[in-house]
Amino acid sequence: EGIKSIGAEAVDGRGGVSVEVAKGFDTQKILGDIKARVDALDTLPEQAEEPQIQEAPWSEEVIELVVSAESWPVRGSFAISRGSKTAAEIVVVELDSGDCKGYGECVPYARYGESPDSVIGQIESLRQDIRQGMDRARLQQKLPPGAARNALDCAFWDLQAKMSQHRVWEL
Repeated sequence: EGIKSIGAEAVDGRGGVSVEVAKGFDTQKILGDIKARVDALDTLPEQAEEPQIQEAPWSEEVIELVVSAESWPVRGSFAISRGSKTAAEIVVVELDSGDCKGYGECVPYARYGESPDSVIGQIESLRQDIRQGMDRARLQQKLPPGAARNALDCAFWDLQAKMSQHRVWEL
């Protein structure tokens, strides 16, 4: 319990096993359990080196990005002094950590020089940064205020809340 994946590799008489711990589980406890089980083995060859069991010095959480444009119908029409509309053109962002998904959306405003395509372009320009662990604080530095930053910021908040099993207001 608590193990997300196990990988093994053997090359030139040497071998290694890697264990990925699932989110929410105590890494040190699982490491101790593995050490106890390996220490209990009595079937290793006499010439085998002493097994080394250690926590990896780093981990890289990869967050996948999905971004799309959608048209959401408005009941009736929405009218203000600049005009009316019967649908809202929305950009939707999904951040997927593998265990949880965070969602955010925005309405690009032509008045501010935004379009669904330009907002999607701004978001897509951060794809690599997001995969490499960009957080909300770094987002504030990378994008100016606007629809793209809003959608990503909301998705980051939603993802963090789901991963920590808290409501956003509790964070």
